[in-house]
Amino acid sequence: MKRTLYTFLVLLITIAFGATLTSCGDETLDNNGTTNGDTDKGTNGGDEATPEDKPLFEIKREGDAVTLLGLTDKSLEEIVIPDGVTVIGDSAFEGCSGIRRVVFSDSVKTIGAKAFSGCISLNEISLPSGLESIEKRAFYNCYNLLRLDIPDSVISIGSFAFEKCYNLATVSIGVGVMEIGGQAFNECEAIQSVYVNDLAAWCNIEFGDGTSNPLYYGYELYVNGSLAKDIVIPDGVKSLAAFVFSCKNIESITVPQSVSVIGGYAFYGCEALKTVELVNGLQEIGFSAFAQCSSLEGIEIPESVSKLGNFVFGKCYKLQRVILGGNEGSLEVGTYAFVGCEALTDVFAGRSVSSIGGYIFEGCSALAEIRYSGTESEWESITKSRDWSGLTKPITVKYNCIE
Repeated sequence: MKRTLYTFLVLLITIAFGATLTSCGDETLDNNGTTNGDTDKGTNGGDEATPEDKPLFEIKREGDAVTLLGLTDKSLEEIVIPDGVTVIGDSAFEGCSGIRRVVFSDSVKTIGAKAFSGCISLNEISLPSGLESIEKRAFYNCYNLLRLDIPDSVISIGSFAFEKCYNLATVSIGVGVMEIGGQAFNECEAIQSVYVNDLAAWCNIEFGDGTSNPLYYGYELYVNGSLAKDIVIPDGVKSLAAFVFSCKNIESITVPQSVSVIGGYAFYGCEALKTVELVNGLQEIGFSAFAQCSSLEGIEIPESVSKLGNFVFGKCYKLQRVILGGNEGSLEVGTYAFVGCEALTDVFAGRSVSSIGGYIFEGCSALAEIRYSGTESEWESITKSRDWSGLTKPITVKYNCIE
């Protein structure tokens, strides 16, 4: 009897030990993300999942790309992305309203479209140092997100990427960013401060529109940690991108000879801007580039400039003095160039002015005369649109004037 019982116990122990050994051996990523097969939603062992062995993530491996497709437990409040994941897939965490914090592994290169869209409780993210792309609507409507630090490795930010992040207050943009899509920061009206470390790199970012730039709402621009009120564009910068400095705290701008183009809306709405220094070398100033700079009092356009865009200084309400070109070159002045500049009284135009668009002084009620460096016949030879002045009263032109 004792021998029979002893044999039975040995048999049970052997079976149990063997079962333990066969349950091991599946390859896993950190945080229980599985890698077996093309797509794996299953457990780390056995045919049926239990709460203890069910993976948190659905992960797909294709070549060198490891894509996190989704979350199996959407009740979680904190997510740590497993090491080895290179792509956060489209809509991977979309609508996971309970997530408050996400920590990414440094292996992540791409955050897909709508990846965290509608994660309304999300207030803290730590983006990885190797991240290269944030796709469209990636963090759309994450309205509790408070701070955003874009690492230097990021090259592109998609359209609407952070739209409706209503409580976002501080944004830092890395030096590697080359493109920010349209409306990337649309309706992010709480943005107060924007931080950049390389002004030259910032000047070259291609912004999709006004609200793709966080400065559209931001009051303060910090360069290398210091509040920037007097901006000196670094020598060597060749152009200033459209929408680049729509910032409310900038008081002065100095543009070097290396800059040939100032893009459209480049300084639009810079309401504290009082002084702009432009030098020969500049060739074009784009559409509405300085429009609604309501503190600007004077501007001198170098004779190297060949084109002033439409509305270029529109509604600069305190603008009093304008010098247009010199005696060399050819300058085209766009339609409504100085519309609404109600304080404007002193305009000097050089011989380089070759074309004047329509209604350039509409609403400039204080302007009574223009001083011109050329002769009357030279003035008459300038191509002018019908109603070029836009004034309801006659304007006097004085000839052979010297500035």
